[in-house]
Amino acid sequence: MRRPVKADVMPWLARALSSAPRYALQRSLHNIRAKTRGESDLVQVFVNPRDPFGLPLLQALIQLQERFYVRFRVHTVWQLDDNMYPEPALWRTWAQQDATRLAQLYGFTPPDRPTAPSETELTTATARLLNAEKTGEGLITAVRVLEDLWHSHSGSPPDTAPARYDHAQLSENERLLRRLGHYQGSMTRYLGEWFWGVDRLDHLERRLNEQGLNRDVPDAVLFTRTWSDLMSSSPSPADGHRATTTLEVFFSIRSPYSYLGLERAVQLAKAWNIPLQLKPVLPMLMRGQSPKSGTSSTTPKGRPTNWAFRMVSSPILWGRAWKDAMPCSNTPAHSVARPTTCWPTPGPSMPKASAPKPMPVLK
Repeated sequence: MRRPVKADVMPWLARALSSAPRYALQRSLHNIRAKTRGESDLVQVFVNPRDPFGLPLLQALIQLQERFYVRFRVHTVWQLDDNMYPEPALWRTWAQQDATRLAQLYGFTPPDRPTAPSETELTTATARLLNAEKTGEGLITAVRVLEDLWHSHSGSPPDTAPARYDHAQLSENERLLRRLGHYQGSMTRYLGEWFWGVDRLDHLERRLNEQGLNRDVPDAVLFTRTWSDLMSSSPSPADGHRATTTLEVFFSIRSPYSYLGLERAVQLAKAWNIPLQLKPVLPMLMRGQSPKSGTSSTTPKGRPTNWAFRMVSSPILWGRAWKDAMPCSNTPAHSVARPTTCWPTPGPSMPKASAPKPMPVLK
């Protein structure tokens, strides 16, 4: 009889860790602890001035404060973990673009300044945010700080002299973030659960509704615009709509978000009759984008990248997400019921990651 290996155990372990009974028990324990401390209405907010997603998030929290009996406690952080941000320049560009579109979707002030904030501006914003934590209007002040920092028409002159800030307080915020189990800014935490940016606020709204903290309309959930109308405006099959632009999906099989994203991509391609091209990529550690792994384009076991492509192209590994996928050469005529799905041809090696200049580190 074959001895069990890690691959046999991990699915069962993941299922247990993400099971409904475990989450129900965890929520009950956090509820009891919060009631004991008088914090049933407290939401912790972690803001990083270097993260453009913080501006739309804070504006959304202002609206939540108007709709719910809730308190927000702001914590300023600074670090960007190298393992999670291996390409800081690329991340900064795409994050700002994404955050700007997200803000425009909800009618918020966008972080649309044409150039990246300077080190002096970031340092000054950090000092202002740390000072805002000590006031009773920390959330409102934090919105103004990030507007001055990230909005193109803020009207505030750029800072020329670096401001002093409380190093001890900033370090304590960093330790608190990691002690609670996270690593980045633009995060809110309520009763032990984390919610990233505006995209996850609908889950926070539901938790606040479950706690009976809504002021007016019961069970109202408003921050759903990024997904609720995704397919509602798609053309009907009778229109004969056929898009010529291909929907390309880059995904890593190691990420659980890939599973959710692939299912949504298949639905989107079907609804809009768009060709869907799947482009699997290696996880960061395997493709050499982590500072700890160097720049090799082979897997940790030394196998070439082609092996990884063969591994991720197995339909068995992804179940339902692959049922509509097949090589381009075998794809039937284009139809609404089945989108065109193309597999990339594995090359001899993956391109090496570039090495952009990192953002200045706050000392």
